Amino acid sequence: MLAGSPFYVVPKDADNFDVLINKYKKEVMEDIASVIFETDKVGIVVFADTLGTLEAILRKFREYNIPISRTYVGPVDKEGVFHAMAVREMDPKWGVLVAFNVPILEEAKELIEKEKIPIISDNLIFRLFEKFRFYLDEYEKNVRAKLLEELILPAKIQVLSGYVFRRSKPAIVGVRVLAGKIKPRLPLMNSKGESLGTIKSIQSEGKSLSEATVGMDVAISITKGVVGKNIEEGEILYTDLPEHIARKIHRDSKLRKILSPDVLEVFNEIVQIKRKIHGFTWGL
Repeated sequence: MLAGSPFYVVPKDADNFDVLINKYKKEVMEDIASVIFETDKVGIVVFADTLGTLEAILRKFREYNIPISRTYVGPVDKEGVFHAMAVREMDPKWGVLVAFNVPILEEAKELIEKEKIPIISDNLIFRLFEKFRFYLDEYEKNVRAKLLEELILPAKIQVLSGYVFRRSKPAIVGVRVLAGKIKPRLPLMNSKGESLGTIKSIQSEGKSLSEATVGMDVAISITKGVVGKNIEEGEILYTDLPEHIARKIHRDSKLRKILSPDVLEVFNEIVQIKRKIHGFTWGL
């Protein structure tokens, strides 16, 4: 018997005692099966104190199209944690435990901490869903931040006249960041679309920087740059975007929404330069 499951009474002297017993048994099992289940699909793992509260929680999650892979009535145990770990391998976003008004067994707690499995728990349903929405928001925010960190994004800089510190091998020049953000290993091209190699380092007032943002004046070294040959003082330089990155920016509406207007403008400038070089073969 599970907490919150339906309870039926059948008199022993009923004429159809066996029929009623089988009928109610079937109904109870169907009710339980609709709430307590296990699948091999991607989805969150849900624990609740009673069958009734679990049913209410599942109904709410389904309204928001949140996938559910396994449910339990009772305390959070190792089995549920292992299931969340398996889900995480398929999709980290849904490898999370949701627990309503139940304790966490000590062995499960140790495994959760060791494996860093997210767990959302509360004894009020509205707060449980508030916490879950916060978890989703933070997850999406972190994914976007990681994506932006790993992607080569559009940037635009200007070589400052009178600030050539070394002409080649590598060229070292003063620049101003006009749009976007630059960092070491970022590929650069000149205004004609010619590759300049990559930014080897960034410095300001004798200190090395991991990045430089809009409005900053810094000195950068450029691996294949030669001042007077493929770089001119006062010239505008751009990120040398690979075609697959350009396609991703062009087609990913979510990504474009988190890029600033100045970065999107630079992206369009880079596309026009690339198209002049490659003709219509550099399509998006």
